[in-house]
Amino acid sequence: MVWPIRKMCSTKLFSAAIKVGLPLAMIAFAPISKGLDKDPTADIGKANRPANQNEYPAEDVHVAVESHAKLAQARATYHRLQDALNQSINLVQYNFEHSPDMLDAQKMEQQAWEDYQAARATALKSVKADPVYQANMALKQDMGSRIQETRAIYDARTPADKNAAVAYNEVKMNKIVTMAYAKLDYAQVVSDMEVVALKADSKVADMRSKLMTAGTKVKTLKDAFALSVRNNTELAALRGKIDDARIALISAEAFRDGAVQAANTALDYAYYKNRNRNSYGSSYEYGTYTGYRN
Repeated sequence: MVWPIRKMCSTKLFSAAIKVGLPLAMIAFAPISKGLDKDPTADIGKANRPANQNEYPAEDVHVAVESHAKLAQARATYHRLQDALNQSINLVQYNFEHSPDMLDAQKMEQQAWEDYQAARATALKSVKADPVYQANMALKQDMGSRIQETRAIYDARTPADKNAAVAYNEVKMNKIVTMAYAKLDYAQVVSDMEVVALKADSKVADMRSKLMTAGTKVKTLKDAFALSVRNNTELAALRGKIDDARIALISAEAFRDGAVQAANTALDYAYYKNRNRNSYGSSYEYGTYTGYRN
């Protein structure tokens, strides 16, 4: 809003400025008096200014802007603490997985597994050479292939009519289930022969026992590590700080929303209260300026 300029410039100066085409704003705010120590616009339009010159809600607007900064800081602090917790947990996890005890236990478990597989393969050599075992294994594999082919054929010929499709799918499933039962019978014969051979081999039982022992040791170390993580005081302190930061973030969001709403309300009120003040029509009499009229 440009305050009235009638009192700050002489008639001759205003007339000359109009003739050379100077903008009105340049005339209004150009210092024209000699020896002035202050801004010449300081006393402009005093009669038209409201009694309270600070009706613009600067403080409310400032609080709204500041609330955005505080919210950004609270959010950054929260994410920084979360990252710190994740990095601390990853470091603890890495140190545990690369500790001598854990590396030895995993190495022992891997070796026990390889020994068990080798003993099992040795025990099943004689079974796999049995003609009965080979015949049932071949029938099992053949039945699996037939099931896949039958499913593909029926799927390609599914009728478009919904009622016909229901009956069609029922026939398909009956055939597939029948073949699946036959496959299970062949697989059961193969499995029973393998179980008998494995139970009869003492070395397989010994390797299985070593494998279970190695696995139990690894599990014990992992359980102890999980408990130590839960009882870690440093991690607990970080979790507490994250909880506090989460509360601060929620509070900052609420403060920001309230501050913005209050600033908008204050701006609306200031606009409403001052919307009719300082109108040019009531303050200017351009006809009184010499040289302005044509």
